[in-house]
Amino acid sequence: KKALQRALEQIDTASGFMLQQGQRPATVGLALSASPLALLSWIGEKFLAWTDGDFPLDKILESVTLYWMTDTFPRTMYHNRGLANAHDKPKIARTSVVCKMTALQLPYVEKPCGYSLFAKEIFPVPKTWAELSCRLVSFNQHAQGGHFAAMENPRALLADVEAYIKKAWTADDSAK
Repeated sequence: KKALQRALEQIDTASGFMLQQGQRPATVGLALSASPLALLSWIGEKFLAWTDGDFPLDKILESVTLYWMTDTFPRTMYHNRGLANAHDKPKIARTSVVCKMTALQLPYVEKPCGYSLFAKEIFPVPKTWAELSCRLVSFNQHAQGGHFAAMENPRALLADVEAYIKKAWTADDSAK
């Protein structure tokens, strides 16, 4: 219940970035690619707001430096175009979809899926909702970690990935 309240608060007060990235990703991407300070401010504030506790400055700078040196951050924004109505052509994020989070009509994923839910994730999805969208074979919930779980709680995430692989991977006995 607390996680859903946090998600609603995030949508209400801090979801503008999704619309910007989903409606004008090339514009935002170009602006962020033009200045390392702009990139640091865009990414850095998310590390500060979306993590479970104080995130080390050196880790923020490492991440931003990697994006800056490879000029890859603009491409990370295009997935937000998926926040569109199913029939939209071209896909463009819509406020109505972001606010309701009900218009998304995603296909059911038949392949085995795994889901790790970290306590401070900004848009937590309840396990029951995840089960409606995919064949969930592995689920783990953690008391620590947020949106950047791979950096905040890497051991827990690695253990989850390993557990998922053991459950989802099927060996081809005929290949032996």
